[in-house]
Amino acid sequence: IHYCLAFSGMVTALVIRENRMQTDSERHLLEHMIYTSSQFCTKLSKL
Repeated sequence: IHYCLAFSGMVTALVIRENRMQTDSERHLLEHMIYTSSQFCTKLSKL
């Protein structure tokens, strides 16, 4: 699970650096993506 979270965090960091998201809607979308990926990681760890 730690590898999965680290990977999703790395992807998020790349997205932020590439897009330089400033608007609230984009930031909200990004937070939703992070939340979804962490939920996915949690489900994977329970399998």
